[in-house]
Amino acid sequence: MTGKIETVEQLVLAYVRLYGTSRWSLSMHDASLGLINNYIILYFGSIRLHELSPRMMAWMYGDLLGQQRYNDKFHKHPGERLSPHTLKSVHKLLHSVFEQAVLWEYVPSNPFQRAILPKQNLLRGRFWRRSRFTCCWKTARTYS
Repeated sequence: MTGKIETVEQLVLAYVRLYGTSRWSLSMHDASLGLINNYIILYFGSIRLHELSPRMMAWMYGDLLGQQRYNDKFHKHPGERLSPHTLKSVHKLLHSVFEQAVLWEYVPSNPFQRAILPKQNLLRGRFWRRSRFTCCWKTARTYS
């Protein structure tokens, strides 16, 4: 690696170059780069590595949930807020980045190790009873 790594952005880009490119599948690489470019660099990129703490991450996660989702011609979510699921994906990626940073001796400990994610609200679905499913299945087979 050339240059000194002082910010989250510099660390994440080094992580992708040295770790991600050799270990990730193409789809994982694309998904991770999407999270990095659309959320991580935008919200965490300028933070210096020595400034990070689990308390800061919990505060930033809460703030990030209030932000708008990424929008472009392929991702159309006007007015929607970032979902807890996407935030969890961001957390998992940052946790992995900082686990590697500990091994590379850029930070003494992983600030994402003990960071608390906001609680996800689970949606309860309605399920069909077996008799209803069987009736619909027989009807569909009759007309096909």
